[in-house]
Amino acid sequence: MISHFHADHMNGFYHLANRNRLFQKIYLPNLFQFHQHPNMFDMVLLESILREIQFPNNNGVSIWDFLTKLVDVTTGIELVARRDSFRFEDYRFDVLWPDIGDNNSPLIKHMFNRDEIPFIEQVYDYSDRISEIMIIWATNDGRNLQEIEVMLRAVSDQIREQIDRFRERLGRTNLYKLRKEINRTSIVCHSCIHGRKVLFTGDVTKDIIGSIKADLFDNYYLIKAPHHGTHNERNRNTRFYYDYHANNIDVENFMISNGPINYPAKRGQISDEYARNYRMVHTNHYTCTDHLICTNYRSERCKQWEEALMSTGLHPMTLGGLDYIDVMV
Repeated sequence: MISHFHADHMNGFYHLANRNRLFQKIYLPNLFQFHQHPNMFDMVLLESILREIQFPNNNGVSIWDFLTKLVDVTTGIELVARRDSFRFEDYRFDVLWPDIGDNNSPLIKHMFNRDEIPFIEQVYDYSDRISEIMIIWATNDGRNLQEIEVMLRAVSDQIREQIDRFRERLGRTNLYKLRKEINRTSIVCHSCIHGRKVLFTGDVTKDIIGSIKADLFDNYYLIKAPHHGTHNERNRNTRFYYDYHANNIDVENFMISNGPINYPAKRGQISDEYARNYRMVHTNHYTCTDHLICTNYRSERCKQWEEALMSTGLHPMTLGGLDYIDVMV
């Protein structure tokens, strides 16, 4: 599963794909169903174009390269959204987010002036064409994978040919605003595996978790902390840390997939809230993929936490430079 179309989540998949890993099916957030503009996939595509313009030497995978690569490594995709469910081996996962009934992206309307509108409409055209191809693939209407790949590559090539024109007109657009909004398209899903309830959250913000609280279980064995355990939003409503305990949800374990992160140092550190509200007070267990980036590591609160982990045989762990959990979520 790819929770959402941010480069740090697509990169892990790309790494495995380049190692000739084959997938029977890949689950993606369903942002492709609607052709009213601007919509959420318009925003995803525009973010990739702007990233290519503003950071031409970055290592991030573009959305068009990512979707084309999918054809090489999987025979099928499934597009999921709120109220859908899917099965992985013997287990059912219920999808709690994204809500495709809220597929509009009003942010785009306020980001561009009149002279830039023709370029944005061209992005809409590419978005429609990619969405149509993805729906064809997901509904398996009889076209083989080779046809799907040819169609995706044709659109990808056209976008690349237009990058210089986009750069000339859109090069100063605020990329960060779009990046923040895309977090809100993440797949959130939960399941019960061997009697243990698990919740995967992608990079959703606390207000989204709050909006689906009625659908959550009252306890979880494991929750994957959203946005790599960070807490880097100024607006309290759009921060990533959600206080489950204060909302009467018991959590036994958190998985914090925080490493490595290519953020500036302060933005990439684990939120102090996890240590203050859980490690010291509620004796939860944490497994971090890169504990050295955390400001709480080896602090007084984390020493107590480490002693508790050592007594249970659990330890912080580093996954050798690849955040594998984000390949799944």
